[in-house]
Amino acid sequence: EATGALNEKLTLAIENGTVALRHAVLESAPGGGVIRYRPQSVGPALANANEVAELFLKLVDDFKYDSVRVTLNADPSGGIASRFEIKGRNAAVYDGFPIELNISMSGPLRDILNQSIKTYTLPERLLTQIQTPGGTQGVPSGN
Repeated sequence: EATGALNEKLTLAIENGTVALRHAVLESAPGGGVIRYRPQSVGPALANANEVAELFLKLVDDFKYDSVRVTLNADPSGGIASRFEIKGRNAAVYDGFPIELNISMSGPLRDILNQSIKTYTLPERLLTQIQTPGGTQGVPSGN
């Protein structure tokens, strides 16, 4: 769950006849908002989390952000590099002391999206359609 608004700047490039996303930026509008991430269950990576990951989950349980900035670069082969910069606080963590979260990820876009979908609770029918090679009922396969 999240509140607030984002402004975006997207740059598309054509490389070897394929479209690539370059230097995309999403930034929160003035006024901030709230991020509430309360998963019913966590994936294997978070289940064996260290204290930094545990702190992250506590923070995003009710995180009031002042600003969010997301940058993305994707190439035609499906690779993506992203950076999330979120400034704000959770009143229940460190007595509401301001925190800056910086998260960088890179890897195959399809794999990142599939993992994100698996950690989000989806109706079983929809999850089956997404995971079916070649896609069904208009669901893109990425092949």
